Amino acid sequence: MNEKYNIGQYIFDKQQSSLTFEHSSVKLEPLPLAFLLFLIEHQGETITKEQLLANVWQNRQVTDDSIRRVVKKLRDGFNDDARQPSYIKTVSMQGYQLIAKVSPISSEPDLAPTQTRHDTWSTPQMKKMGLVITLIGLFILGYFFINGMSTQPAHPLKAALANQPSIKQLTHLSGSELGADYNPHNNLLLFSHRDNNDEDWQLYSKNLTTQVVKRLIWDDASYTRAMFSPEGKQVFLLRSDKLGSRTWLAQFDDEIGLSGLRALTKTTEFPDQYPLSWSSDAKRLYFSVHNGSTNSIFSLEIATQQWQQITFSNAQIQGDYSAKESPDGHSLAVLSNVSDRRYSLKIIDLKTKSLVTEKSLPFYASNILWQAGAQGLGVQGLMLSSFKGDLYHYQIEHDLLTQQRGSRPGLNDIFYACGENCVYMRSHDMNYSDLYEMPNPFVPQSTMSTLRIESTDADFHPIYNHQGDSIYYTRKGQNKASILLQNSQGLTQELFSFNPRHILVDLSLSPDETHLLGKLENRVFILNLQTKQMKFITSALEDVYFPNWQNSQMIYFTRQQQNNQILFSYDITTDKLERAEQGYIIRRQLIDGRLFVVDKQNNLFEQVSETSFKFIVQLPAPGLENWHIHQHFLYYSQHKNQNVVITRQDLVSGAEQTHRLDRNIQLAFSIHPSGKKLLLTQFLLANSDLVEVHWPKP
Repeated sequence: MNEKYNIGQYIFDKQQSSLTFEHSSVKLEPLPLAFLLFLIEHQGETITKEQLLANVWQNRQVTDDSIRRVVKKLRDGFNDDARQPSYIKTVSMQGYQLIAKVSPISSEPDLAPTQTRHDTWSTPQMKKMGLVITLIGLFILGYFFINGMSTQPAHPLKAALANQPSIKQLTHLSGSELGADYNPHNNLLLFSHRDNNDEDWQLYSKNLTTQVVKRLIWDDASYTRAMFSPEGKQVFLLRSDKLGSRTWLAQFDDEIGLSGLRALTKTTEFPDQYPLSWSSDAKRLYFSVHNGSTNSIFSLEIATQQWQQITFSNAQIQGDYSAKESPDGHSLAVLSNVSDRRYSLKIIDLKTKSLVTEKSLPFYASNILWQAGAQGLGVQGLMLSSFKGDLYHYQIEHDLLTQQRGSRPGLNDIFYACGENCVYMRSHDMNYSDLYEMPNPFVPQSTMSTLRIESTDADFHPIYNHQGDSIYYTRKGQNKASILLQNSQGLTQELFSFNPRHILVDLSLSPDETHLLGKLENRVFILNLQTKQMKFITSALEDVYFPNWQNSQMIYFTRQQQNNQILFSYDITTDKLERAEQGYIIRRQLIDGRLFVVDKQNNLFEQVSETSFKFIVQLPAPGLENWHIHQHFLYYSQHKNQNVVITRQDLVSGAEQTHRLDRNIQLAFSIHPSGKKLLLTQFLLANSDLVEVHWPKP
């Protein structure tokens, strides 16, 4: 990289870390300097937060506010206006862009007249000195060339390739693998597998020495969460059938497979007792147990069948949902959902029952992997991964959380450490859901043409427009996610793009069809469909739920505040936020003006007058995408016996009808304005394999 650049009207001197305009100069601090250097390398490109974290912050965990402070310092150096930028532009929900013209200033010194140069080197002594300096320079240059060293930054393409992991397939079965485990004592993989999306998950093993694959169980049940005991001689697993789910324990031998199966838990509706992991001495099993309002971690003594509660979660959402004991048996790592879209890692000293660490996590971690220290001495830290492709390292001693370079959607679920920067994971394509229409099962119809949207990526959250001739939905790939509009001719338009690891829910269209409303990473947003500009109306520090239109100017949503859920109204024209009714968490007004509310017990009411409410039903879940009202019918969905069931209730007579869909349908759905069709999300078989991944050093 050159030492000096013209950037707009400024001269940037890399060596002096300065920006100069006319006779005024500003010294840049190290972070703004590194930020600017990276922007120069990618001049005109939109630089994402992930790129900045990897290349400027070197994968250290920093907040969005920290990044914004550095951007502000750099803007101050350019005397730039963030609202009307001439140098650094913020690209909403994507990143930053250097928009000023950049041109390198030649590093060759301006030469004085020929006579002066001749006089400078005129004496024999100076000529000899010049020859010596030249030879030394050539020697140094040759040394760096031969040893492949360079002071120049890597080419962006080479840098990107350097961040990519090396991947080796461990399984090659057609279909999908899930919930894998590995035991080094017998060199065996244990995993659930199915060939198509309508089958139950069956249990398989693979011997990595002989490469022999075996199916272990044959019956009409689904087997998941199978895990080897530390010595590899026992397996516990979750068996699910029409009666419910139970945890089973069995002996394991590579030749005969499973034997001596026995149930450890009573038949319960999943996930009241969710199996998590073994203790290091193989005497106990850890579970996440739902106790009525949230989840806490329990252990089960195998020999005595005695339960012991380990954590006492007071979260109102998921609570403590995962746990894994350290190999030395001294510590327990626990993952918690403390509020909507907020998570934490806790490390508990099992001997003293004290909390050693509590670390906020920027993502929903689903898998925990303990990492040994140098030469296997002690515990160094943990690796945490998610289905979305997040992969982080946590160093206990330094309380440092860093993201793995090169991690991406489609490469997820770590389950074994095979060496330094080497792990076993699951790799799958991103095409794991499609959208399709089906005839309304409660309306007799002999023939009907219905829509199916197919892509190579995952599609979610479909809703009809108010005429029913277009749909809005989201799509996720490895590199980005988008909000899309597709009309009846099949023409698709991208309205907005965002990070594919982020979660978007509660999509709805304003009555005048000028804005989309939704929640992105726990922040309520409004997307202007004319300008395609997104505006957030809540902060990342709030817990908010159920955003919903009152009319084209007014929005209602619920905020968690001091252990209480409070309904608020927001006027998009005046930017005014006000507290609304007490006791309700959802206020939903239909296009025809009818008003419905849901209370904190999920009871649904129709408001028939200013002070009069008619009770309808207690909803299985209050999520806005899971219930809709069309004409004089209420439709709502729920899980029953491993399938999705949709119920239609007559609001006049109270009569109910139910229809079973299947296990691979998302609960969220949309009803066509005519009432003749439903729009659904179908989960597909994500073609996946188990892989060995060698990551670049974090």
